[in-house]
Amino acid sequence: MSSPQKPVDPECRNSLSRPGRPAPEKNPPRELPAGDLPPLLAAGTWNDHDRMRALADRVPGSASLRYEREGHALYLSGKPCVVAHANRYLIDLRPPPANAACVPEQ
Repeated sequence: MSSPQKPVDPECRNSLSRPGRPAPEKNPPRELPAGDLPPLLAAGTWNDHDRMRALADRVPGSASLRYEREGHALYLSGKPCVVAHANRYLIDLRPPPANAACVPEQ
């Protein structure tokens, strides 16, 4: 179970991402233009799914998929369950059901 993500203090983020540069960012992160974005499918592992779901929740019609193990490049690495959900979304525009999760094959 992951702990809730806390907002990052902008000064801390600036100092961590731009060491030795006291000047503020010229292109800081902005709110998503959710009304202008198509629905997305956000997939994440048990370590980062909460952040992926939070992103999907900000874009109307979007969905998220949880992979019940660590990993990277879930689609490109050929995880069968993830690929099936992603292909259904990309080809048929059908998002996975709410709280969808993929359990790795043994």
